[in-house]
Amino acid sequence: MVPGTASHRTIEHNHGLSLKYKAEPGKSDNPIHRDLEEVLRFVPIHFLLNTIVDIDKNVLEAVAGDVMEAHRAGISLASQRFVVPTEEELYDVVIASPGGDPKDKQMYQAIKSMKNAAAFTKPGGTIIIAAQCSEMLGNGTLQYWVDTMPSRDWMVRKLKEQFVIGAHKILHIDESLQQRSGLPVFVVAELFTRASRVACGTEPSANDRYNTYARDEGRNHAVCIINLCRADIYLTQTLLVMLLFWLYA
Repeated sequence: MVPGTASHRTIEHNHGLSLKYKAEPGKSDNPIHRDLEEVLRFVPIHFLLNTIVDIDKNVLEAVAGDVMEAHRAGISLASQRFVVPTEEELYDVVIASPGGDPKDKQMYQAIKSMKNAAAFTKPGGTIIIAAQCSEMLGNGTLQYWVDTMPSRDWMVRKLKEQFVIGAHKILHIDESLQQRSGLPVFVVAELFTRASRVACGTEPSANDRYNTYARDEGRNHAVCIINLCRADIYLTQTLLVMLLFWLYA
C-alpha cells in the first residue's frame, strides 16, 4: 500500500525517517517499516500472498496469510537465501552491476548498487559501477538539484534541514562515500555530465584517471565482482499480490 498507493506527502515522510533511523536488510523491526505498517489501521487488508523469486522470476518460496505475519515470514526466508554478511571479508576493489536493463537505465536506481558495493569495500578502496544510465540521472528533482546546487556537501546540509524526495538520493551517495572514507567511485556509463560528476563524487571510467588507476594501482588487490548488486531492502525481487476486501458499514 505504501508507497504503491500512497500520496507524495506520505512517501516523502516515510523516506524522511531515514534521517533518524536506519533499516538493515532482513530486519523489519525498525521505525521506518513500522510506519509502513500503520496503513493497515486504515485499510482492512485481510490476506497477503507474497512470492520470493530469483533473477529469472522462478518462484523459490511463497508465504500467505495475515499481512504482517506472512510478510515477516517471507523476510526470514528471503534473508536465508539472499542476505550476505559484509564485515567478514572486505575488498580493495568492488566491481558491481545493477543487473542490466532496466535496472541500470538511470543513476537514480543504480545508486542502490553503490550503497551495496560500499558495504563490501575496504576503507579507501575503489568501487567500479557498470551502469549504462541511458536516461542519465532519471529523476527531475534530482537533476534540478545536481544542476543548480553548488556542491554535494551543500546539498547534504540542505537535505538534512528539509528532506526532499528525489533529491534524497544525494544522501545515499554521500553515505556510501563516507562509509568507506575517501573511496574513489568510477562509473561505466553511456552518458555522464560534469554536474553529475560533481554531485555524485564519481568519475566516468573512460577517462585517463581511471585508466591510470587500473594500470598502476589496480594490481595485487583483493577484487570482488557483484553481478546483481541492485537490491531493495530485503535483497530479493518479490512479486506482491494483495487481495483487498473492503468493509463497508
